[in-house]
Amino acid sequence: MDRLKPTPAPHRHGRVGWLWLLALLLCSSAWLPTAANATAAASKPSLGLRLQQAEFRTDVQSPWQRVELPDTWSHRGLSAGGTGQYRLQVDLGSSTPSGVWALRAERMSTRHEVRVNGVWVRGHLGSDEGTPRPMPTLVSIPAGLLHAGVNEVWIDVRHGSRAGLSDLVLGPEAALEPGYTWSQHRSATLAQLANAAGAAIGIFVLSLWAARRSEVVLGSFGALALLASLRNLSYYPLGPSVSLPNPGFWFFAAQVASVWLLGWFAMAFAGRRPAWFARLLNGSAALLLPAGLVVSWLGDLQPLRGIVYPWLLLLTLPALGLIGWRTLQPAAQLQRLLPATLLLVLGSALHDYLYQMGHTSIMDSYWLPYTVPLTIAGYAAVLTHRLVQVMAEGERLNLSLERRVAERTRELQAANAAKTRFLATASHDLRQPMMTIGLLTSLLREQALSPALRQLVERLQEASAAMDHLLRGLLDLSRLESGTVRPRRAAVALQPLFEAVARQCDELAMRKGLRLILHPTTAVVDSDPVLLEQVLANLVGNAVRYTEAGGVLVGVRRAGAGQVRLQVIDTGPGIPREAQLTIFDEFVQLDTPVAARSHGVGLGLAIVKRSLALLEAPLELRSEPGRGSRFSITLERARSAEAQQLPTATTAPRAAPPAAHNAAHVTAPMSAHRAAQEDPGELTPQTSPAGLLVHRRIWHLEDDEAAREALRLRLERWGAQVLGVADLAQWRQLISDAARHPPPDLLICDRHLPDGDGLTALDDWRRLYPGTPVLVVTGDTAPTDLQTLAEAGVPLLHKPFSSDELLSALLTMLPPGAPDAPQ
Repeated sequence: MDRLKPTPAPHRHGRVGWLWLLALLLCSSAWLPTAANATAAASKPSLGLRLQQAEFRTDVQSPWQRVELPDTWSHRGLSAGGTGQYRLQVDLGSSTPSGVWALRAERMSTRHEVRVNGVWVRGHLGSDEGTPRPMPTLVSIPAGLLHAGVNEVWIDVRHGSRAGLSDLVLGPEAALEPGYTWSQHRSATLAQLANAAGAAIGIFVLSLWAARRSEVVLGSFGALALLASLRNLSYYPLGPSVSLPNPGFWFFAAQVASVWLLGWFAMAFAGRRPAWFARLLNGSAALLLPAGLVVSWLGDLQPLRGIVYPWLLLLTLPALGLIGWRTLQPAAQLQRLLPATLLLVLGSALHDYLYQMGHTSIMDSYWLPYTVPLTIAGYAAVLTHRLVQVMAEGERLNLSLERRVAERTRELQAANAAKTRFLATASHDLRQPMMTIGLLTSLLREQALSPALRQLVERLQEASAAMDHLLRGLLDLSRLESGTVRPRRAAVALQPLFEAVARQCDELAMRKGLRLILHPTTAVVDSDPVLLEQVLANLVGNAVRYTEAGGVLVGVRRAGAGQVRLQVIDTGPGIPREAQLTIFDEFVQLDTPVAARSHGVGLGLAIVKRSLALLEAPLELRSEPGRGSRFSITLERARSAEAQQLPTATTAPRAAPPAAHNAAHVTAPMSAHRAAQEDPGELTPQTSPAGLLVHRRIWHLEDDEAAREALRLRLERWGAQVLGVADLAQWRQLISDAARHPPPDLLICDRHLPDGDGLTALDDWRRLYPGTPVLVVTGDTAPTDLQTLAEAGVPLLHKPFSSDELLSALLTMLPPGAPDAPQ
């Protein structure tokens, strides 16, 4: 046998093929390089002796044959698997190697035994390390084992379908190790990293699909990407080492499942589902998976792979056709990247089939581990583009929505402002005639009338009162719904509220023979005094109105830390369970005889509900038919410092208009008629003679002729001397001639005048008659108007007012003592 002479390591064509693969992968080329059959580790020749000739035999009985390295068994007509033995002789000349040397191979079976000069160095053919694969290998040769002259190297290998041996390099281990490391990274680590990234993309896409199950494209692609990436990772020993029974079947099943998922992804992507293709996919999977399992347990899967894998390649063609058809649509320019990368995968699959069957060079490697991540990245780019488009569209829609919301908000604000102006105007214009009717009706009652006429006047007065109640309820409800009412929280003592509500409801309770019981309390809560009094007045008024026998109880209980529960309990007819929610709607009344006789309109509880919503105070209703009702309001206690600053109930001014009628706020001294009610000893029209205001001189500024005339008649009936003017021009004339008139005792001034604001007349009045009282009467309800009135610091009487309220206010404001007789 001739000696094998060492030859220098040339640049072989495999290195160029590998670099070509990397370049084309980076450039998303449409063809595959022969990258994995590279034989060099770096851009410079490896240090050491390259061995390219050897002798080979299949067993000890077979003769030795000279072979060229790299050696591919199938190219020499050998069977695709089994064992073989290589023998190489290396002449190291006259020098003995020092240190540790190594033998490096680009491709050597993972099952091998290496002997140097008859001494075993590494490996065992019988080891159970999984399926044999040709991989980069570095065999360390202990120091002293090589000597000068001829050295003999024996390599026994066991192969699967991919059998052979690359050329070898012998040299110092330190010099060969960097090239081996690079070769390992190039052949395995690079593919592992790419497929690990592909698996991560697959998991991410599956998580998106889990959130949107209707996106079948996402689900099928994510599963396909994850499965294909895990399959590619398992090709390499450096991949995840999961011990599975019957591993050959799992590789086979992964191939079948990948094609099945590809088909369903293609149908979902294209939006078309050919029945024949779906049946073909499902039928193939249902047939091939059990067949593979049986064959893998009975023997070798390789013959079945040789039949099945070409069929799987054919099944990918309809899938590519569907994807290609979809990407030809005008709006799918970027998606055309997908069929291009899938063509790469199809070419790689054909190559890998030939490689797995042993028909390509031993220097070759799988291509799918490189092209599958490229395809995944391609579709990930499509998904990213889609995501960016969706985000851009979302931003555009958000901007559009924000513009529309801003426009709608401006429209609503304008509508609310218009509604507020309308309510203010309507309130003023409607309250004016209501006041006139009330004053004139009271005058009629005082006349000597026949019983029939007196009965008619009483009915007129009842109708006027009902209309006044309805008007006030509608206006209060409209203000609450318009959003113009804003709570102004303060420390509120509940006892004065009880007393005020009692004065409003006592008369009706006495007429019906009911007991109205209000338990005294020292509780002080954090709330809006006006809104809270309005709520309490409505609840108590409703209870009195709808209760026929028994009574009404108002009290306060503790309700936990820092809270109290304000309760109104009656012995009325009760509220059925099915009506306990609707009873708080507008114009809803129980269909009972009691409700029919109450003359209510169904607005009180609606006002209560909306007022408590503004106060953020929970309301609870418990009621049973025939056993009465209990309304409970949970209120926060006031802080102790605020509670200590409260004046006493008997002297505390209530800076608000009549709360039962008005939800707006006025910060002003006490309303005149409310002040009279604070002193039960004051005279009222029911107990006073008609001349109670005799010789009192009252000036009156009012633009409405009917209202001015009705008020004049009412005041003169009580004995007052009235001087009235209709506008500011007449007022100025009166002021200029003031010396010609006796000093007045009181001014009654309307707010709205045709030529200005009635409040401007107050400056002239205070200059000429300092200390002389003024009573402002108004129908204003808008918050801004009420705030202006509050800042004026004058007593207010809100239209429409009754004769009783007017007289109470006048008696409170006029100084005691007999007035001077007219001059």
